[in-house]
Amino acid sequence: MALFQLYGSLRIGNGLGFGSANQAGLGETPAAAPYPEKLVKLFPVEGVGLTTLVVGLGGKLLALMVILTILIAAGVFVVRMFATKPTNGGKTDWWATAIATISYFMYAISVGAFSDFGNAAALATSMGVIIGIWTFVVPFFPTKG
Repeated sequence: MALFQLYGSLRIGNGLGFGSANQAGLGETPAAAPYPEKLVKLFPVEGVGLTTLVVGLGGKLLALMVILTILIAAGVFVVRMFATKPTNGGKTDWWATAIATISYFMYAISVGAFSDFGNAAALATSMGVIIGIWTFVVPFFPTKG
């Protein structure tokens, strides 16, 4: 039953306080969704807490860190797949699902999930810049409501 409560929860214009109260996001043009609402839905917060498991449990075992990151990303993908589907039926917003999954991977890399690849400080710094640009630019691209 809880899975069905996800339907439409991350659709642009679902009434989170930024856009209209139209739960299905119908009747809105892509440009009608304000920047803050798109930004809220860009970052997969459901993966943030779990990423500490990757760094903590993975330790120096690169294979375990990669496996845990992929499993969490798969979980983010599945949650977003259902959360971007309209409540009254329809198709998943695959662009939003893909963007959230990519955002999660970038976050995981920036906090050290793959710190064994080269210089960890340089990787975190460069990922911080990339995430900053990603976070600023992606919400400006029109998506379907």
